[in-house]
Amino acid sequence: MLLKTFEIENLRAFGSKQVVDFAQPSEGKSGSGLTVIVGPNNSGKSTILRSIRNLITSDPVFVAGIDDRRSKALVGLRLVGTDDAAAPFDVSIEQRADTAHLNKLGLPSGRAVKLTYIPSRRPWQDKFVAQGNFTAENYEINYFQQLRQNEFYVDQQFGNAIFQIHTDAEKRERYTQILIELEPSITEWRTDNNGQDYIAFKSISGDYHRTGLVGEGVNNLFRIAYSLFEFKSGDVLLLDEPELSLHPQAQKRLHAALRSRSQRGQIVVSTHSPYFVSWSDIQAGAKIYRTSLVENDGATIRTIEPKTIKRITAVAQEKKNRKLYDVVAKEIFFSRGCLFVEGQEDAHIIAIYIEENAKTNIEIFGYGSGGASHMGSWLSLANELGIKAAALFDNDEAGQCAYAEAVTQFKTNPKILLLILPTADIRDKPDKNKEGIFDEAWKLKPAFETAWNTLLDKATAFLK
Repeated sequence: MLLKTFEIENLRAFGSKQVVDFAQPSEGKSGSGLTVIVGPNNSGKSTILRSIRNLITSDPVFVAGIDDRRSKALVGLRLVGTDDAAAPFDVSIEQRADTAHLNKLGLPSGRAVKLTYIPSRRPWQDKFVAQGNFTAENYEINYFQQLRQNEFYVDQQFGNAIFQIHTDAEKRERYTQILIELEPSITEWRTDNNGQDYIAFKSISGDYHRTGLVGEGVNNLFRIAYSLFEFKSGDVLLLDEPELSLHPQAQKRLHAALRSRSQRGQIVVSTHSPYFVSWSDIQAGAKIYRTSLVENDGATIRTIEPKTIKRITAVAQEKKNRKLYDVVAKEIFFSRGCLFVEGQEDAHIIAIYIEENAKTNIEIFGYGSGGASHMGSWLSLANELGIKAAALFDNDEAGQCAYAEAVTQFKTNPKILLLILPTADIRDKPDKNKEGIFDEAWKLKPAFETAWNTLLDKATAFLK
């Protein structure tokens, strides 16, 4: 059983009912089972993951204390599994205003969903006392129970989980390969060190290092590697901020590991890192949700419409464009407000002008939108994700046409600002018989100084 939809209302950051429709894994399509949740701090991303895990517990009661509720509004939660006539799964909570202890409704006997939750805070004690009868399922259940009582809990049993792997040669080899996949500098590891039970790893330096004495990045990888080791076909993994303490290359490797496994099960990731967002994943069926706070309501959850996905992946996946729409462009998913321009040169000239003239810095989308004809697609993406957007068009034939189309589509939208240059291009291009606001050396022409600064100030004030 996999997850189909999740609904939440009036809990912590959330006000009116919000819905997540989970990505479904498809064998042969890496990234297809990934659901990625992005958004500003304190906008409800972790609440989504933790609430899902709470609904899965066998505990018949969901506790929503006074700090979790929004005024006197009724808390609502519902988690629905994929269609399965043999084992339907639809869990919700009763809506009562007079108690923090809300009964779960529709809770099946046993675990209808094999689900693992890895919080953003995941410290663990590397020294342990070895135990013989220790199962991965009981470990995950007990670990979450401890987290419910103390969200700052330091995992005392992870050593025993690793010990069960270490004592089995085949399991040890599989786990080691996952570790190496995530961090190639690790060559091997062990739990028995001169008669003491603690976890140590050997690096390419040839030395062993005790995990409790190295950085959090390595500790996080050991913990995440364990969740991937236990991840089987049809499982669900909830992973909160996997990027913590990991350098960019390690984040790239982890994303590759997650996307390859998501074709067999569901992986739900909450993240602040553009390395976990991929145009290829979106094209394969991955879902991207963005949480943001809305005045007089609370956190909302937005996603991209299928028609917009088709348009943006078409341009982002063109071979000549892939580097242009890499990490810098994917920062759009984490933006509060962004300026869209037609091309690379526009982005560079504007950024340099702002820096050299001590203007207020603004976010500029990637290295441009790939031409006037693509501006509308990127504006649609920003609009659907709740991101304020300004767009600056060239005043040539293509720019005028794209500007007119954008006006028709967004003219009544208060979150979109449409601007057009007084010239055919951003800079002079004699070979194309185009005049610009800037000359060929990227210097602002005195004749256009007032007009240019008016446009830039208008965009800056809007995005602020």
